[in-house]
Amino acid sequence: FPEAFSAADERKSRIEILHLLTHTAGFPPDPTPVSFCAPSFGCPETEQPPRNRTLTFSCQSRSYGAIISQKLDRVPGEAFVYSDISMMTLSLVVG
Repeated sequence: FPEAFSAADERKSRIEILHLLTHTAGFPPDPTPVSFCAPSFGCPETEQPPRNRTLTFSCQSRSYGAIISQKLDRVPGEAFVYSDISMMTLSLVVG
């Protein structure tokens, strides 16, 4: 990960791929302080009700920035907590 990945939380420098795969990276269950799906996140896709949305991935860079600045809830490897952010982060590794 780039150096900026752990700038908001030094503990993120200890995250390994295994942590992401097993949901033990320390991320909260959902992005905080704002869900990526919330209209307040500012993606045009979220302006429509979920059933009317078209996925264009227009906010991929905004989502990436939010993952970079996301702080951990716990030390990597400490506990299993299902986290959408772990899978989102893993997509950045393989993408």
